[in-house]
Amino acid sequence: MALHDEYHGMNLPAKFKIGVSGCPNCCGESWIKDLGFFGFKSGFKVVVGGEAGKKPRIGKELTYVESTDDAMKVARSVFDYYKANAKPKERLGDFIDRIGFDEFKKGVLE
Repeated sequence: MALHDEYHGMNLPAKFKIGVSGCPNCCGESWIKDLGFFGFKSGFKVVVGGEAGKKPRIGKELTYVESTDDAMKVARSVFDYYKANAKPKERLGDFIDRIGFDEFKKGVLE
């Protein structure tokens, strides 16, 4: 709910979906969301760039964080980097494809 409260209605270059799954079974369909989180006993796996629409794709693993606060920090970094660098109407996965996953990861995590 913290993600929803923080980011719902945010002005971004394109549609943006977030998925949160409480465990690796992926009931929240986190693999096919722009930004996804999987809960584990010791933290969250973070995936980015998934899509279920016109160009279906599975997200890529961005990082692993150990707390909800760290998950919120990564989410903020993803949103800020995407908002500052993506073209209008460019979904996150397309943006990552254009600049390269390593460049995206570096821009978000460093």
